[in-house]
Amino acid sequence: MHDCLLISEIVEQICGHFYGITGGPHCLAVLARTCRTFYAPALDQLWSDQAGAGVVNLLRCMPSDLCEFDNDDDGSIRLLRPILPTDWERPLVYTHRIRSITCYFPRPDIWTALSASLPGDVDSVFPKLTTLHLLHLSMDILLIRTLLSPKLASFRIHFQASIPNFSFLPSIPRICPALKNIELQIDGDMDYGRSALSSCIQGLTSLESAWLHIPNLAILEQLSQLHALTSLHTSLNRTLSNDLSSLSAPLLPFIALKRLGIGFKIEAVTHFFRRCSGAPLQDIEITLASCSPTTAIHMLYSALREGCSHTSLLSLSVEEGTEDIAETGDDAYAINIQSLRLLFCFVNLTSIYITSYVGFNVDDGAMKELALAWPKIKLLQLRFRSHTNESRPYTQLSLRCLYTLAKYCPTLTELEVTLDATVIPKGPDIESQPVIQSALRDFNAGKSSISQPTIHVAQYISELFPNLSELTTCRTLRRNDDPDELERHSQEIAYHNLWMEVALQIPVLTATHEEERSWAEE
Repeated sequence: MHDCLLISEIVEQICGHFYGITGGPHCLAVLARTCRTFYAPALDQLWSDQAGAGVVNLLRCMPSDLCEFDNDDDGSIRLLRPILPTDWERPLVYTHRIRSITCYFPRPDIWTALSASLPGDVDSVFPKLTTLHLLHLSMDILLIRTLLSPKLASFRIHFQASIPNFSFLPSIPRICPALKNIELQIDGDMDYGRSALSSCIQGLTSLESAWLHIPNLAILEQLSQLHALTSLHTSLNRTLSNDLSSLSAPLLPFIALKRLGIGFKIEAVTHFFRRCSGAPLQDIEITLASCSPTTAIHMLYSALREGCSHTSLLSLSVEEGTEDIAETGDDAYAINIQSLRLLFCFVNLTSIYITSYVGFNVDDGAMKELALAWPKIKLLQLRFRSHTNESRPYTQLSLRCLYTLAKYCPTLTELEVTLDATVIPKGPDIESQPVIQSALRDFNAGKSSISQPTIHVAQYISELFPNLSELTTCRTLRRNDDPDELERHSQEIAYHNLWMEVALQIPVLTATHEEERSWAEE
């Protein structure tokens, strides 16, 4: 045997390579059976991740007269007799190798039998377990206590609200002191579980990431004071919104928070950011429940300006919901430049994604303001989402805005805007100061209007963005030849077909421009 195979790190890397290829698990099993050097590392790789398998593989290690299996998931198992403590003899050889378990729809009878049959001298079935994901749990979570490990770092669980289940939450910090990531999805009334959830959060002093519904202000304040918390995904509620609105001063420090996903009605989200104070956020995703008036959007953006660090924010996403949708073109619901100017303070933004069911009251001059305010922008998506079949795009943008973006945003790689492409811009600035922006790869024209001949649009775009490789619209990947779709979305599909002509013409024109530049240099 080669001397290199005496180095444990090299052997582990070899096993890791096999695990990631087709047929790798079979190769690892062969190595474990035939080579003493590879025995332990190969088994470690084979057993380390039980994603989707749950406890099926453990049951397969038990005596053959115990279960019947139809498929490789918990739902296909049929117990033929009670599980005995002696049945654990072989599985316990492998359980210390398991580091990750993911189980969908765990069977209560199986888990009850496993928990009840565990030998009394076993403190933790999976002593090295670091990741545990249990989804759609229909049983009391007390049954999973034996699965928890002091080394558990990531815990995701979806369960029903009940007094026994809530009573288990306060014990999680004691059993899993190293827990860094927690995701709690709770179905049902959480009113009588607030105290238990509060105790759980209070004890998780090393928590770095949390994904949960926040029922009251006390729990929100606890989360905001965690020194290691860098990521939070949550949804608010009416009670919490009222509590936040009644406060007179910022009370949510979030001194380490970098990523935030938050959703509910716009008033609640606005109150949340008003209670923050210079949060060092880098990535914000806001999902609103409804289509919001311009005045409400203005207040939300103002709260973002007041509550977040102006230099740390890199990515901002604000998506409107489908409730209370206004009519397209209604100025009272359009997102205007006055509101967007409130976001100009975030000078290091590289990604902006904003949706509207009504439209954007933004013209070419306003787009120039955006481009000058965010010169580092890489992704800019102002997505128009109409709720009617033939809503006319509410836009004041023309093709000239593409020239502006090409001139002032040299790193822009992905763009989505709805504009009027029926008129080709002309003027002394465009003719005397040609611009070539080489970064843009992806342009989504949304619901942009366009007319024949399309060659002029293709010529204009190809001169600005020679490396554009993908041109799409709101109808891309839709059934545009379906009779029902053609009847409901005839105008959008007509525009889409014209834009696809542009997409075919651009590569040819780009190659021509490149040849012309080469000749000029000679």
